[in-house]
Amino acid sequence: MLPTVKDGEKLHTQKLDAELKAKLVRGDIIVFKYPKDPSKGYIKRLIGLPGETVEIKTGEVWINGNRISEPYVDSGLNISKRSLPAVVVPAHSFYVLGDNRDNSNDSRSWGFVPEELLISKVSESLEKGFLNRFLMWLGVIDEPSMLFVYNLNAVLLTLAVLLLPFAILPIFLSLERIPRRLLEASSDLGGSGWQTFWMVILPLSLPGVIAAATFVFVLALGDFLTPQMVGGQSGFTFGRIIYSQFGAAFNWPFGAALSVILAIAVMVAIVIGAWFGNRAAARGGSR
Repeated sequence: MLPTVKDGEKLHTQKLDAELKAKLVRGDIIVFKYPKDPSKGYIKRLIGLPGETVEIKTGEVWINGNRISEPYVDSGLNISKRSLPAVVVPAHSFYVLGDNRDNSNDSRSWGFVPEELLISKVSESLEKGFLNRFLMWLGVIDEPSMLFVYNLNAVLLTLAVLLLPFAILPIFLSLERIPRRLLEASSDLGGSGWQTFWMVILPLSLPGVIAAATFVFVLALGDFLTPQMVGGQSGFTFGRIIYSQFGAAFNWPFGAALSVILAIAVMVAIVIGAWFGNRAAARGGSR
């Protein structure tokens, strides 16, 4: 499928049920089982729909006697300009071609793809999303970046966005409870903004900061859904490992052991957070 789909490129696909199969249109990129060997998966572009007449004249595709436009085909990969006689696509079957016409193993060689062999439809390339296109348009990057696509970076970024409110709220409440007269007193005594922050605001807000850190840590430690959705194969976290033991691996004893370790870690984090919070509150109060 060069140059549309490159080797190693990650794609977002949508599983095809009966309803979606009926909505397939010419030009869709589909994933299917190879008719000659269903154990293999192929990815090609859908060209001919059931009942249509497909003919190839000097490299150009004609459907029902009309030449179709194919902007996705690179002329440099269609040099051979092959011609094939017209064929009628049978019911419940499809005619597929690769965009790399000179080297593609497709319906020209082995015929039609039965409907029951269709697996999914490519909805978009993960490497060609809005952000990548925008950064390439700005000239920041020369080629699509996979920095935040189905990896641990994506997990960290998503968790940061999801858990940010849980960190802001305790800190905000802690800051709100600082008496304003203390800030005014610091200013009256000649304290600068930095000195006021360092000597007054920070010590008095530390309990809220510690509570926020503990809260976020506990939530992030046990989260398995976020890594499952955006982490891909490399975005494993402790919570996702436990989830996999009770799911795909079906190793409940090991999953239970990991769960106990997680519970102990959470309790230790809560105790340490409470100790530091109380100590910070006592120090702040003494000042």
